[in-house]
Amino acid sequence: MLAELENSKQTDNAPENLRTRKRPEIALREERALVDCLRNWKTASRRTMPQRIYGRGKRPEIALREERALVDCLRNWNKENRMNAIAVITARGGSKRIPGKNKKEFLGKPIVCYSIEAALTSGLFEEVMVSTDDEEIAEIARKAGASVPFMRSEATANDFATTDDVLMEVLEEYEKRGKEFEYMACLYPTAPFVTAGKLKEAFRLLVENDASGVMPVVRFSFPPQRGMTVRNGRLAYCNPENATKRSQDLEPMYHDCGQFYFYNVKKYRACRGDLEDGYVPFSMPETEVQDIDNLTDWRLAEIKYRMMAKS
Repeated sequence: MLAELENSKQTDNAPENLRTRKRPEIALREERALVDCLRNWKTASRRTMPQRIYGRGKRPEIALREERALVDCLRNWNKENRMNAIAVITARGGSKRIPGKNKKEFLGKPIVCYSIEAALTSGLFEEVMVSTDDEEIAEIARKAGASVPFMRSEATANDFATTDDVLMEVLEEYEKRGKEFEYMACLYPTAPFVTAGKLKEAFRLLVENDASGVMPVVRFSFPPQRGMTVRNGRLAYCNPENATKRSQDLEPMYHDCGQFYFYNVKKYRACRGDLEDGYVPFSMPETEVQDIDNLTDWRLAEIKYRMMAKS
């Protein structure tokens, strides 16, 4: 089995322009097959552990060599089959409510490192870069394995610049350097709940739906249709017709998780981010979503992250 996996890999010595890039959906199926192979091997090895102890199973050193071979095979496959994709982590230096938020330590390391590590670990991207105007963030990013090929311009580093302004600048700067991408993920720097697995699933949704973009969303825990406002010092329903309706009779509503987005670059650039066909939703559990706008939010995010790490 291991020999077959090794023989199926492309050679590292093959010139890039002579390789045939696989269609994304084929590459995704191949990766899932390799991951399943490794998972099944580990399951089978755990089952035979008692036999090993009594000398009737594989010797531990043989089992470890087999596992390393499978892991290396998967790692090399990921390296050779990365999509023509870029991950952009948007991390400017300015932050009013939590000073230095994008480089503040979150459970032992700068919070921006979580987004960088998720992108790198996913194996999806040819380039993982950080767009920043802050030299300290740039240094943190480089040490974490990301690239910072240029600093963000003043025009996209102010309080009024949008995420789309930043992404368009990044794509245009790479184009000036002779590099274009087919896919792009935008990751926010304060998104520790983003994982390599979530990025892969979002990419699968993008490809299989031939979509312009994918957006992680979370369902409102309380129906917004029954929300209230204050008028003349008194509470009033925004939509009185929904006041007595049961929650299950109201249409479920969702909001942006504020973590990351995945795009088809050609479709994204054609409308400068205002996607004509909208986003494909990627639903997240409420326990893995937290806006971080103040220190209370920060502490809640740490609690939720610990919960996620234990699950």
